[in-house]
Amino acid sequence: MSRIYVMRHGSCDTAVEPMSLSAGGQEIIKKASTLLPRDLALQEVYTSCKLRCVQTARIVAAKTGYTRSLLVREELVTHLSSTWLRQLSCYSEYSACLIVTHLPVIQEFLHEHSLLGAANMRLHPGCIFCFHFGRKTAQQIY
Repeated sequence: MSRIYVMRHGSCDTAVEPMSLSAGGQEIIKKASTLLPRDLALQEVYTSCKLRCVQTARIVAAKTGYTRSLLVREELVTHLSSTWLRQLSCYSEYSACLIVTHLPVIQEFLHEHSLLGAANMRLHPGCIFCFHFGRKTAQQIY
């Protein structure tokens, strides 16, 4: 079963764009990365075009040994398409990918879908959940 990891970017220094990760935000992402499965082999890493998301994705990519280019998707600033996720989840039975996006996008996505386990999720900076589209389940990793 393919796994899709969705992650909220780390905390920032300022509220003025372009927002960069704070030193504390970088540390949170490094810590969160260590909680991903040790044998995780990401096939693809998608990120919002916002600097804080790209920085978050770079940290996770480095920690997990992902060496390919990040796949920047502008639409991840505002939404997470179910159709697109279904295509990703069909990519390979054993594949895994990471999507780095923003709190409102994650909140909207979880609200739109009845995901077993989603009600108890804490959506703090750097949170990660693993989504199994076929099972309609979500598990919080960090």
